[in-house]
Amino acid sequence: MKRLLILLLGMLCTAAAEAQTHVTETFDGASCLDWTEYSYKKGSAQPKDGRFYLKSKNISSTVSTSVVFPVDVSRDFTLRSTVVLPKFSKQTPFGLFFDNAQTGTKTLLLISPQKLGCVRYLNFDHENPSDKTIQMMMTAFTGKKFSQITQNGAEIQDIKLKEGKKMRLNLEIKHQDGKYRIAVNDMPLCDVSGGSMQTPALGFCVCGTMHIESFSVEQDAGRE
Repeated sequence: MKRLLILLLGMLCTAAAEAQTHVTETFDGASCLDWTEYSYKKGSAQPKDGRFYLKSKNISSTVSTSVVFPVDVSRDFTLRSTVVLPKFSKQTPFGLFFDNAQTGTKTLLLISPQKLGCVRYLNFDHENPSDKTIQMMMTAFTGKKFSQITQNGAEIQDIKLKEGKKMRLNLEIKHQDGKYRIAVNDMPLCDVSGGSMQTPALGFCVCGTMHIESFSVEQDAGRE
């Protein structure tokens, strides 16, 4: 009997160690994750009717939000999200941002149907709605001076995504081997050097309007 109890206990411990973290956001008015929410004269970032909406008063203004999720940042994890844009074009891109604790920089990834821009820089407060950094970067991204205004240079590459109205984009972001592997609609876009994350957080930004239709995070539990 004693041996049986020890065996059962060992099996339970193994199952617990191999358990998976899987969190799915519902945006039902009582968000299970910690999102940056606000409403001010130039725009808002708020959950409503099972979605999370980013809305600026006009297309020249930028709104953003970030979410903190429950993972061990020293190990690999996968984020999946579906975003919907009323219009997805060269003039209406959207962005994702991450932090890098090793260098103290932020990484901003800007995505349009024709090109992808990646820039790293300091002094970036994405939780401050009045911060002008994102707006400056996104405005430059739609023009021809993106690489000229960045502090640490910018990486730009050509991509091919479908553009149009009411575009639904499925994002997959894998944090693996110190990198973010980004795919949109099952098409690999790029690998972004993530280094050591300071906080498990991801940000979304847009000029105009978009909503986050779904968001989930998965991580396999590590063994002791």
